[in-house]
Amino acid sequence: MSNQNGIHRRGLLWVSVGVGAGFAGLAHAQSAGQMLEELAKAAAARRAGGPATLPSFDGEERLTSSGNEREDGLRAALLQGADLAVSRLGKVDGFWGDRRVRIPLPEPLGSLQRRLAPLRLSVPLDNFQLRLNRSAESMMPKAGAIFVDTIRGLTIEDVVSLLRGGDTAGTDWLKAKSWTSLVGLLTPPMAEAVEASGAGPALDRIESRYGSEIERLGGWRELQTYSSAPITLPSPPPPPAPPAPPPPVAAKSAPKSKAATKALPPAPAPEPAPPPPPRVLTSPLKNQLVGFAVEKALDGLFTYVGEEERAIRKDPARRGTDLLKRVFGNL
Repeated sequence: MSNQNGIHRRGLLWVSVGVGAGFAGLAHAQSAGQMLEELAKAAAARRAGGPATLPSFDGEERLTSSGNEREDGLRAALLQGADLAVSRLGKVDGFWGDRRVRIPLPEPLGSLQRRLAPLRLSVPLDNFQLRLNRSAESMMPKAGAIFVDTIRGLTIEDVVSLLRGGDTAGTDWLKAKSWTSLVGLLTPPMAEAVEASGAGPALDRIESRYGSEIERLGGWRELQTYSSAPITLPSPPPPPAPPAPPPPVAAKSAPKSKAATKALPPAPAPEPAPPPPPRVLTSPLKNQLVGFAVEKALDGLFTYVGEEERAIRKDPARRGTDLLKRVFGNL
């Protein structure tokens, strides 16, 4: 299968679990869980080899399941949590309207913002913070394919360890396994979103307006912990080809016989425009800002993945399907 087809299939799978579909609450959880249970059964039917044996939790018995029910259940729980988190944050005010995950301004801008707010002088900083959060909201759905691929990589040993672990053991595993890939995937679109939202130019204006105060407060100390390496953005689509010129019209002259009439040669086709080169962001401060925004956005995303996992473990009968009830009900 080509890489393009693989990406397409991953996209279809993620769409099928409801990213951006607008479901919410229990109906959403049940829809995603039921679909995943059917996928698990189909995968088990195609799986080659003999039955898989998993250790039981009490150490006295062994559970044999040709469908690896615990593996399927943990995958369903993680996908359900990731799905709900992406859907919750990947919309207008997903970050900005939620104080738990709202992306703050990096220091010392945060301190400066709090000092100016009582004087009603913090509007430029407030607008800058809003743009950062809008950037995070716009790039959330792109995390879906990474989550699906990572969760597919669960092994039997992972399943046993994670089901025996704490309330967010699965989320902690998912975060550790997917963090680097998520940062790599989301940095270019976050950089594009920062530029498109006006946050990049706003940073220039803020530095110009508050530069001396920023230096007095210690400079860009928080952003300096992030990479300032150039960020390459995807190449924009090539411009549309110009329309072909109309065929030339022969000049009118004295009537000629049909035998003497010659067709004019067709006009040459216009040369296609060369594809535009990829854009490279080279401003160290702006690239550090992008790194800061990506990290805070992912922290917020995993906050809600963990919250859903914790809820499933606490009350699987209310949060999920029969598969989740069987897997988590006896923990």
